[in-house]
Amino acid sequence: MFLRRGFVFTYEASRDWKAENGSSGEQMRWAEKTGFLGAGAKGWASIACAILIALGALRIISIYTIFSPTNDERINIGSGMEWLVEGQYSGDPTNPPFARILIALGPYLDRSILNKQGRDVDAGLPVGQPGMTAHQRAQIADLNGEEVIFGGRDPLQNISLARLGILPFFIMASVVVYLLAVRTINTSAGFFAVLLFTTLPPVLAHAGLATSDFAEAATMILAVFAFVLWLRNPTIVRSIALGGAAALALVTKFSAILFLPVCFSVLLLWFVIVDPRAKRSHGIRLTARIFGGLYALLAMLLVIWAGYRFSIGSILIPGLISPEHHDRYADWLASGIVSTVVSTPVPAPEFFRGIAFQYGHNARGHIGYLLGHVRQTGWWYFFPVVLAVKTPLPPLFLATAGGISLLHRSWRERKWQLAVAPLCCIVLLASVLPSHINIGLRYILPIYGFLAITAGYGAILLYHAFPNRLAATAIVTAVCGWQVISSLVWHPDYLAYFNEASHFSNKPIVIDSDLDWGQDFYRLSKVLRDRKVAQVSVALLGFQNCPGQRHDQANYDFPETVNLLPNDPRPGWLAVSYYALYEIDGYAWLRQYEPVARVGKSIVLYFLDENDVRRAVLDRASESAFPQGEGNAHQPLATDSEFEISIKCPAEYMLNRDPS
Repeated sequence: MFLRRGFVFTYEASRDWKAENGSSGEQMRWAEKTGFLGAGAKGWASIACAILIALGALRIISIYTIFSPTNDERINIGSGMEWLVEGQYSGDPTNPPFARILIALGPYLDRSILNKQGRDVDAGLPVGQPGMTAHQRAQIADLNGEEVIFGGRDPLQNISLARLGILPFFIMASVVVYLLAVRTINTSAGFFAVLLFTTLPPVLAHAGLATSDFAEAATMILAVFAFVLWLRNPTIVRSIALGGAAALALVTKFSAILFLPVCFSVLLLWFVIVDPRAKRSHGIRLTARIFGGLYALLAMLLVIWAGYRFSIGSILIPGLISPEHHDRYADWLASGIVSTVVSTPVPAPEFFRGIAFQYGHNARGHIGYLLGHVRQTGWWYFFPVVLAVKTPLPPLFLATAGGISLLHRSWRERKWQLAVAPLCCIVLLASVLPSHINIGLRYILPIYGFLAITAGYGAILLYHAFPNRLAATAIVTAVCGWQVISSLVWHPDYLAYFNEASHFSNKPIVIDSDLDWGQDFYRLSKVLRDRKVAQVSVALLGFQNCPGQRHDQANYDFPETVNLLPNDPRPGWLAVSYYALYEIDGYAWLRQYEPVARVGKSIVLYFLDENDVRRAVLDRASESAFPQGEGNAHQPLATDSEFEISIKCPAEYMLNRDPS
């Protein structure tokens, strides 16, 4: 039955395409006029795209064993393992389970990984208990993830198995980018879109990590593709497919709760305004769309519930609201209606708890860094800036030209589908401007699929801008080659990629998860061994060596390690991450010294003698050290208490291995 429905779905899409673009002869002439590859090249384009996707996948796999687990990977692995082993998802509901399940699946199938301390995989994992705050639950998931990665025979093999769970999302996203480009523009745009998408450093970086960011990018573009097909013809099969695709995005990352409505709304509005059939009652088929929307809604709710293993419970649990916010929400929770709603058992309560966690996270903000400034609630222009410096210049130029042309053509020719990609780019970027969580390009990663499609059409425009075919081909090849070569030059450090426009700044432009995400510990370990360092003081993002928590000194085979406390100059070898150096005021004094080496892209290694330390102490005493982070009257200077707590290892922060 599923195969038959799949064939029906494919046949309907093909039939609608022919209906919109005329007979096969007219379609080929249209492609020949507006495309680059020419008529009859669809088969070759598909083969070329398959090769590009395979090459991209090989580049992603090649970085698995280079980088140490980043901050979020251990939590994702631990939470996914809880879903698989314990059959529940109560430990860390701050993100949905879908990507985490696939991340944990590889380690779960390797039964040797969880045998550390002689415990069988079926014995279960420690999970969060009632009364724990969201942060404590995340710490439990982090501990579970540590045991999965470092508890088996080979940590590099274990983290590779986890990262392999994101590779299917890369393949799916690349295929859907091609299909959406072909469906809305033409085959040539599809080829260039895949070429640009599979060589984008941010795409390669996050597709190679065991996090949910790229998984959301893949499921988002799948949901938009399903919505485009549904707008054209809202059959039952397409309605169910739309609901399922939307649900996958929603159970991958909670930001899809914002991204899906804004994309769907603007596409529906453009369809109603531009498509001449929408102005006729039989053209928009209102009744079919209402019933189709109900089918989609039911399918979406069912898939979301299945993602949480059909759990039932009340939304409000102890620890859902952190102690410092109890007074803020006390009156609201005292309301009879609100109290009844949050205490009544509902399907998938973890889904609603996760939304509450994310709402609170955005309300209080997150310490972020941009162009030398540190703030708690961010900047409205953070994401435009980070897109401008973290995206290669060729697709930015091509997408700008392609987007303007597609919107103009869509309006002039009354073909709503031409505007799908540029409209999604615009609304996705606009939707994150008010965000108070400014800690990385990864929060707007879904934009890259649509940007690649828009840039693919820009490449076609560039080709037609020159009358000489040979010259046009050479120029388009040079522009696309610019991106390919620049991404190869940065291999394997795609996460820390910055384009040529970033050279204007003599200090980091952005840091957290865009430059430093704790990914270079393996490299640091090798450098310290090669230099025969006996002891090193560290201030590293994601590094912990506290009793009862993680033991990263042993995990990464470091020499004797001492935590470098803020405002505590000491002689000897010092390894400091860019995050600590620029986001934590207590380490700003180090910027006046010349580092011995830069480890990877995210860690600087110093060696200070007694004279250096004496000078640093005097500078601190006279307040003549390097300037601290900059705030203002409306945005006071922020400090990362969690980072300093993990460095200081206070007793009240310890988490027992047995939460009960």
